[in-house]
Amino acid sequence: MPRDIMSPLILSDVPNVNLRKQFVAMPCLAMHKLPADRQSQCMSFVHPDKPELFVRKYSRDSHNFYLETDVDYSPRNPDTFEEDASFYIGRNSYFHGYFTFESVNMPDQFMRHTGDEKIAVALFQDTEEFRNAASWAVTEHSRRRT
Repeated sequence: MPRDIMSPLILSDVPNVNLRKQFVAMPCLAMHKLPADRQSQCMSFVHPDKPELFVRKYSRDSHNFYLETDVDYSPRNPDTFEEDASFYIGRNSYFHGYFTFESVNMPDQFMRHTGDEKIAVALFQDTEEFRNAASWAVTEHSRRRT
């Protein structure tokens, strides 16, 4: 069942990754299932205050995939959870200083902004619109005080 970004216990009927939230990247959950040459390029994303809350792709109709959050201790589709929550990171793929995130278990499908403030996982399209929507700025984050 989908999980609200602010609480793993609140249910929601719509994809619920809030674009205003920041997530922390970590080594991907599917690392042990990947070829050795791709392991260093793989990331998973967690809520910075709730490390059990992962971003994963999910489809309600088997045609359109969107990012949602899900808990690692009781995920929907546990057989594919690790792969659904893992993405290959591409540096400078379309624009210098920006990144792309390709689905581990759906090759050539990338995270992209949609017009309705959701994040979809969609098949690559060789268009300027797609490259803009699939490019992400990544910032460094630390809670450590210096």
